[in-house]
Amino acid sequence: MNKIIDLNKPVADLVKENPELIDVLSEMGFTELKNKMMLASVGKVMTLTRGAAVKKLDINEIKKSLKDKGYIIKEYDIAPDAKKRVDSLKNYIHRLNSGEALDSVREDFKSEFKDVNASEIMHAEQEMMLEGMPIREVQKLCDVHSALFHGTLDNKLENNLKNSEIIGHPVRAFHLENMAILEILAKTKLLISEKRASEIDIDLLREIPVHYAKKGDLLYPLLKVKYNQNGPSDVMWGVDDEIRDEFKALKYIEVRDDKWLDRLSAAVNRAEEMVFKEENILLPLCENHFTEEEWIEIYIESKEYKNELAAMEEFPGAENRNKKAPSFNEEYIVLPSGKFTPYELDAMLNTMPYELTFVDRHDINSYFNDNDEEKLFKRPMMALGRDVYSCHPAKIEPMVRSIINDFKAGKKDEVKVWMTKKDEPCLVLYMAVRDSDKNYLGTLEIVQHMGFARDYFSKNK
Repeated sequence: MNKIIDLNKPVADLVKENPELIDVLSEMGFTELKNKMMLASVGKVMTLTRGAAVKKLDINEIKKSLKDKGYIIKEYDIAPDAKKRVDSLKNYIHRLNSGEALDSVREDFKSEFKDVNASEIMHAEQEMMLEGMPIREVQKLCDVHSALFHGTLDNKLENNLKNSEIIGHPVRAFHLENMAILEILAKTKLLISEKRASEIDIDLLREIPVHYAKKGDLLYPLLKVKYNQNGPSDVMWGVDDEIRDEFKALKYIEVRDDKWLDRLSAAVNRAEEMVFKEENILLPLCENHFTEEEWIEIYIESKEYKNELAAMEEFPGAENRNKKAPSFNEEYIVLPSGKFTPYELDAMLNTMPYELTFVDRHDINSYFNDNDEEKLFKRPMMALGRDVYSCHPAKIEPMVRSIINDFKAGKKDEVKVWMTKKDEPCLVLYMAVRDSDKNYLGTLEIVQHMGFARDYFSKNK
């Protein structure tokens, strides 16, 4: 009997369907699968494609080996004709990448494609990354790719989204915020064109990254982890960060000369293109995949992201839903130095003036505290149970991996990162959690607001 290996499925599901895969994949380099705990945790979120990338294994060699053992590889959830269209799209993008003029490529593109959908664009860019193009290169080309598709996709933004008219739906919320972003950008472009630099409100532009943060926490990881759609996470997320960083840098430049206006103009154009990408690529992709239950969870988590772009509406489908209430028993947790009940422990951790995150030894987000204060770093409950790397943009992921790998290898016990977040100085402390025998149990992240210390010492010099 033929056995199908669906590369879009988590490894745990594949093993459940074909138990012998534990030995087969272990021989190929996935030795961790023989650890039942690893399989039950990381295996539930990791696909073979992502696992191969993490372990630096050649996915094409893995597919060939599986085929040689009689397995059928399922990679696409699109028909063969649609696959041909994806290959054609890749050809146009490669032509752009090789330096051919945009206008020339666009004319050929328009003659072949009267329409193109979000899924096809994502497949094209994702395949290019799987073929070896570095993520940072694809990220650099993101705006160029968008310029190619711009003018071909329907530009009537409000007509592209199935849920944009449903009051309170997260898609509508993102859409309304995008319309507000376009208004802000249009006013800014007018001031730039008239060289009225002193009238430009950079703080208003910096409301846009709050919108980006919400995407980064609630949309990108879910697409990547559950639906194996890596493109937005690997490419768009990085562009979001670059736009955010540029707005921040421009705020602190005192001289608003022509050079400053040119930099702002470039950032504004990128932000405008990002609206187009969201409306025509990202949000339709989410609509095609996310369940109603997931949209309700996204709505609930969205309440933590406050900005001045658009008022948040009540979502009727979530009217009876609140954050999951904690469940406790009355048994004591007994430690060498004392005891407390789970209820007391939860309250104690939430009383601490820190943002705490615990990542277990399998790199899975296992715990966040919640003291009902606005956090410098949002921690959506949806991220629990996911691998920590999926919660970071591509440019940050290598640093996170390096820290955790050093902890596991015993090279370091802590890493301190000082930064300014929302104009507030803060310390991010990463600490290796070890037992009495120095065995690695996980990583504790502690975020501490340091504004109180700055204020104290400035008053007591």
